[in-house]
Amino acid sequence: MPKIVSDQKTVKQNIAHVLRLMDFLNDRYLAKGRARTRKDFQRFFDIYQMLGTAWEYFSLQCRHGKGFRRVRDGHQACWICGKIRGAPQTEVLLNVKGPKVIGRFVPSPPRSVKTRSSEKAAMVVDDAIRFHGATLKVRVHHSYPSRLFKGKDSIAIAKDRIVELKERGVGISIDDHLVNVEWPGGKRQRGKIYGGLAFELPKKLLAKFPILFSYGPRGQFYGLELFRPSANQSRRRTS
Repeated sequence: MPKIVSDQKTVKQNIAHVLRLMDFLNDRYLAKGRARTRKDFQRFFDIYQMLGTAWEYFSLQCRHGKGFRRVRDGHQACWICGKIRGAPQTEVLLNVKGPKVIGRFVPSPPRSVKTRSSEKAAMVVDDAIRFHGATLKVRVHHSYPSRLFKGKDSIAIAKDRIVELKERGVGISIDDHLVNVEWPGGKRQRGKIYGGLAFELPKKLLAKFPILFSYGPRGQFYGLELFRPSANQSRRRTS
């Protein structure tokens, strides 16, 4: 399978070439009375279907740079690839080696957008993928009202973009305001869950947390590292 083409000029040429071949087969061999025998008709039909798969492959790479034109039934189709605007994509074709590109970056909705009536109406992106054992989820939504407890007034859930990654029990969640790391089995242990900033905790307690902060010469925060303890160490600490 060829690699995904980023050059839109090449994508446009490939789409036009495939569509010309499909039209040629349809006019010469698939139109009524054109094929000599039923067997010939089936062969040309199979070739036409293969060309349709090639069109599907190239149209997934199209960025619809020329906009959309109105077609039958009030729908809109891309001027370049002919795909219907807003139609669900049932096939994702990826190159075997190298980075995979699925979807496009969708930021959090702007504040000026009105609150939606429900969570379903507010959802923009709600997708997930399991990739070599790791689970990745992406959710983008508008603001919407929600009732956490029965009989209570609704509260407004703020618009947000949330990315979650889970790998061997460790969960990492990134949204517009927080980056949260969840340790495996932490919530299943008995007792209350406490929280505190690093400077609020005593050194005796900080010594139990294998965390290394990275910072610059003027105190800029660059990141942090969590040293993952072995299973035996985790059992001794929680016992």
